[in-house]
Amino acid sequence: MIKQDIVNNYKSSNYSISSLKYRLLGFNITASDIRIHVNPSKIDTVKTKINFPLIFARNVTVNNGLINLRYYEINLGSIYGIYDKITDKMTMHIPIRIALQYIPHNA
Repeated sequence: MIKQDIVNNYKSSNYSISSLKYRLLGFNITASDIRIHVNPSKIDTVKTKINFPLIFARNVTVNNGLINLRYYEINLGSIYGIYDKITDKMTMHIPIRIALQYIPHNA
């Protein structure tokens, strides 16, 4: 199981996803040709830090009816998450310099 390899065995891996359709916080997100590299490390018995030195996707759309964003390609490398085994949730941390690349300048 992928989750166990990452959060219990701390196994670094590469993943490829041909296409993605996801709904998050009222936004419809689609993307293709997604490449992800994960590099997990143990923080303590409950928490695992998961570095994502590479998250790359093409043909990305993010929309909710009022906001309609399109990107030919995105690179979210340098983000990381903290996974908590008790809550079974991950909190993602996105550096401002990465986020600012994808926020429209006229917003």
